[in-house]
Formats: sequence, C-alpha cells, structure tokens
Amino acid sequence: MPSKFIVKSFLISAFGIGVGYSAMNFAQNYDRSENFERTIASSPILKLGADQISRDYYDIQIKNEFVAEKKSETSIIKVVIIAKKDLPAGLQYKWQLHKDMISTDILTGQIDALTAGTKQEFSLRVVGFSKEFNSHVNFLVFGQIGDHNLRRSVITSSRPEDSFEYIVEQAALSEQKTGKVQKLSNGKSVRKKFDLDKVVK
Repeated sequence: MPSKFIVKSFLISAFGIGVGYSAMNFAQNYDRSENFERTIASSPILKLGADQISRDYYDIQIKNEFVAEKKSETSIIKVVIIAKKDLPAGLQYKWQLHKDMISTDILTGQIDALTAGTKQEFSLRVVGFSKEFNSHVNFLVFGQIGDHNLRRSVITSSRPEDSFEYIVEQAALSEQKTGKVQKLSNGKSVRKKFDLDKVVK
C-alpha cells in the first residue's frame, strides 16, 4: 500500500511538473512571438508616418532622361527635389541600385539648404539600367528636421510600359481622348471617374 501511494504521488507530481513547464514555455514563446509581431507590424507604420511628414516638407520627382537600349550602355536618370517649406542643410540622399548596376557617380550625399519653392537637381549615369531588361533605381531622401524624422523615396523603371500603373494610365488617357471606356488586359474597364492624379508614377 505505501509503495503504491509513493508511486501514485510521484506520477501526479511528474505530471504536474510537466504541465507547468509546458504552460510556462508556451507563455514565454507567445510573449516573444507577440513582441516580434508587434515590432514587425510597427515598422511599416513608422515608415508610413515618416513618408507622410516628408510630403509636407519636400517633393521628389524622378524621370529617365535617357534609357539605353542595351545593359552594357549608359543611361541617365534625373531627380528634382522641390522644397515645400524652408529646408535646413543636413538631409541626406542615396541612390539605391541593383547589384548588377554600375555607376561612377556619387551615390550618397547631402542636400543643400533650400527655401520654400526652390529646388535641387541630381543626375545619375548608370550602366545596367536599360530597355533590354526591366530594372529599377530608387532615390531616397532621409534625415531629421527638429523632432521630425523624414524618409521618402521614389523609384523609376527602365521599362515603365511593363508596369500595371502605366497600362492603367494609358487606358485612362485614351478614354479621355476618345470618350470611350477602355478595356485592360484582364478585361476590366477604366471609367471616366478614374483620377489620373492618383496614378503612381
């Protein structure tokens, strides 16, 4: 009888310890997972906030001055930064290129102090950005003004005609000229209420 009691007590204790350990381990992992998800989820929000604040201070326009036919040739990309408010010197810029692209121009630097309504231009000569293959170049402006963290980027494609936004924009332009509803490749219609100003370029 005593031996059965001891064995039974041991089994109950072992079971209790196992359940307690599993519950504690689950709680720790859940807490880590929740913290991780919270961190990941907050990152896009922070970037979005920085982008929205940046739009109050400056605008960025990017365009392809010249796109080479072959990837071995040199293309030229131009960026214009337009100050919406007075900007002190100190904001940084950075050209972000794909690993297969090469440029002998300076890829990073500092933006001059700008008064509201003035602008600064940058040009980049790059090899590997061509009509031969669809590729992208990104231009990033970031820094801090007072308590505001600013971060905004624009992107350009070597083959904009391959993008969905381009197809939609061209369909809308054609509709405005002809007054007819145009059909996209997926069969959907582009109607007159389409706002060209909202097209991402």
